[in-house]
Amino acid sequence: MKQTIATFLGLTVIGTFVYFGMDNTPISEVEIAKIDNISYEEIEQSENYSREFSNKEIRVGKVNIPNDVIVSRADFRRELPGGQDYEPEHIFREDMAGVTFICSYLDNVFVPSGNTIVTEVNGAGCGSYKMYHRENDLENWIVDEDGNPIEPLEKEMFIRKEISIDPDDIPSERLLEPITNKI
Repeated sequence: MKQTIATFLGLTVIGTFVYFGMDNTPISEVEIAKIDNISYEEIEQSENYSREFSNKEIRVGKVNIPNDVIVSRADFRRELPGGQDYEPEHIFREDMAGVTFICSYLDNVFVPSGNTIVTEVNGAGCGSYKMYHRENDLENWIVDEDGNPIEPLEKEMFIRKEISIDPDDIPSERLLEPITNKI
């Protein structure tokens, strides 16, 4: 009997992430999981491991990942322009299912239901699936499901440079250069 990806990896589901559409209705829900007691070498030996997409940076265009594979340490991040009318970019097939993304960067990317995002391997956090966009201060801010800024993506740098991390302090007019360059 063929072992499932979840069983092979020893996945533990630790939560879910819901993608919302422009009308604020849920359009997808994916499992967020962690893995313990397995090495990347063991993962790469799996018959389900995708060498085509793992350890790659694919930052533009559509991506046709087959169903039921493991994708490890891939970077699919997209940058969204500022403003309130946005939606995560749909780069994967709508019917993609059974894909397990391990320590991959999926910021601003829509992941269809039926797939899993692993954000922790052997106790170490990894990968990302934040939604963010560039604001009038020309910096990327993590946003909530309504597209409202919550905090700067580079929060530590803002604090170190003593720049406000309060979204209410984002300039109302677009700056000519990033605010972090001015200080």
